[in-house]
Amino acid sequence: MPNVRRYLTKKDEEQIRRAVADTESRTRGEIVPMIVHASDSYAHLHVAGGIAFAVTAFAMGMVLCPRSHPSWFLMFEIFGYALGDILFRIDGLKRLFLTHREMEAKVSDRALHAFYEHELHKTRESTGILILASLLERRVQILADRGIHEKVGEAEWRKAANVLTRAMKEKRTGDGFCEAIAVCGEVLARHFPAVGENPNELPDRTILGG
Repeated sequence: MPNVRRYLTKKDEEQIRRAVADTESRTRGEIVPMIVHASDSYAHLHVAGGIAFAVTAFAMGMVLCPRSHPSWFLMFEIFGYALGDILFRIDGLKRLFLTHREMEAKVSDRALHAFYEHELHKTRESTGILILASLLERRVQILADRGIHEKVGEAEWRKAANVLTRAMKEKRTGDGFCEAIAVCGEVLARHFPAVGENPNELPDRTILGG
């Protein structure tokens, strides 16, 4: 996970693991941190960029070398498509052509898929919480299972998400996760304090995605 590793070191992972363990020792919530490079491949941008550059290359060939053999124009198009496809895989350029609504929808979909993929819905009291950070979109999605969602509104999680989002932009992702976990812990301690037997139902490690 080279792109993710630029934002989250092994030391950060251990720091986050301890923050999760500490929070879960005081509540019945099960927190799962997750970081991904992007919530979608946005392959349509690779294709659109390739086509745009292929057309541009063809037009430039017609202007600069109008008497060239037709095979040269085909070469121009192939080169243009390849160049466009490569350029539109660069995060910064890709982000310029994505709408806020599209990115929000993709991050939300990725979080929902991850919630079930990693079985956060199978905790004893339905108290699983996913904190997903998506780097390309620079967005954070927090999903709480129904046991928590019935008592805690979205506004409570927005504060934690904003803390982590700001830290990501400042390249303090590890600290941001710990701060967001602490905010979630405060909410959980009020509504779901640890009582009696309090088993650790989900791993405390950070899930790394592509």
